[in-house]
Amino acid sequence: MTGQPSASSRTVETRRKILRTAAEMFAGVGFAGVTSAVLASRAGVAEGTIYRYFPGMRDLFQVCVQSAAHWLVALIEENGIEGQPADIRLRQLASRILDAAAKQPALVRLAVVPPSAHVFNDATRQSRQAVLESLQRVIATGKQEGKIRAGGANLWAPLWLHLLGHAAVQVASGEWDRDHPGIGLVLDSAGRLIAPEPPE
Repeated sequence: MTGQPSASSRTVETRRKILRTAAEMFAGVGFAGVTSAVLASRAGVAEGTIYRYFPGMRDLFQVCVQSAAHWLVALIEENGIEGQPADIRLRQLASRILDAAAKQPALVRLAVVPPSAHVFNDATRQSRQAVLESLQRVIATGKQEGKIRAGGANLWAPLWLHLLGHAAVQVASGEWDRDHPGIGLVLDSAGRLIAPEPPE
């Protein structure tokens, strides 16, 4: 016979529920489009409960974006794609992000195309910068391998992520399924963008 959930487990679950619902809403309509009253209604909690876990809606927004950025950094740096040439690592990374877009659309949308950047605090800006720095390290390795074209990794990383972000948002929004031909076109375009120029 199982007992009732403990107060601490209920606390964790309530916080999770608020974060999950908030991420879905922020990913859909941005920071300005989400009110605590509507969020509370959708999360099935009292409005005051939100403020028991987060000082304000802006703080909640920062936590959602930071969590998504941390997830993407972990995915980029994951051991499972280490040791491969950079062009293959990037293709595998793109595939994993697109797979996740179908299963965790809000997380992926916040990770690749976060809304309302003008309200980011320093910690959120740093978490977004960490995503680009992780990508830059992969791209810099690719330049050493001769797999990535000349030019700064700080140029190619945001451009590559922007292209991939377009496909990820289409999948996350349900506009494209995982087999949509547009995905192949985007991945090919991203690959050509950073591929070495052919010798003359």
